[in-house]
Amino acid sequence: GTFVYEYDKYYDTNEKIYLDIDENDKKEKIETLYNNGILNQYHDGNFYPDSYFTRGEFAQIIKNAFALQCVSTKQVFKDIGIRSRDFVSVGALYEKGYVLGGESAYFNPNEYITYDDAAVIISRVLKSFGKSKNISAETVEGYSVRTADYAVYATANCIDTKIIENASDDYNGFDYARRDDIAGMVYNLMMVVGKSL
Repeated sequence: GTFVYEYDKYYDTNEKIYLDIDENDKKEKIETLYNNGILNQYHDGNFYPDSYFTRGEFAQIIKNAFALQCVSTKQVFKDIGIRSRDFVSVGALYEKGYVLGGESAYFNPNEYITYDDAAVIISRVLKSFGKSKNISAETVEGYSVRTADYAVYATANCIDTKIIENASDDYNGFDYARRDDIAGMVYNLMMVVGKSL
């Protein structure tokens, strides 16, 4: 196997998937996503759970999770050309209706994804599988001060379906989403829609 050097230790990557998640409460979910080809591994063998995914990387994760295909070669975002590494994954999400594009639309693939934007995309996936819930006005109101207007219903839907877990008082949809949280959300999404892992 491939050996990875960290400090003064060597690890066989056949024995250890990520070097930095042993104490993480989402370790099993992260490793399951990796083992199913949904997550990639950095060359240094780390996951960086408290860092962030870009919007392009998040699109790739959703594409991998649901084995989506991009059929069209039409450019639907001004900032993602046909030669872009994000063209296929973002295009696949667009074709499924998980992201919205248009002649003047920008996807900003190199920006980090926020909890709000992840929740909106995930909520559209839920809807496509018939798993969206009818969220009460009271439930939505409870999250309105911590999310952008466009993401309130999506966030409430993700919390109600347990895709977003432990949404405590410090939850803020405007924040960049931690990598371990994204992994947990995608794993939970796949469980809710009945996608086997």
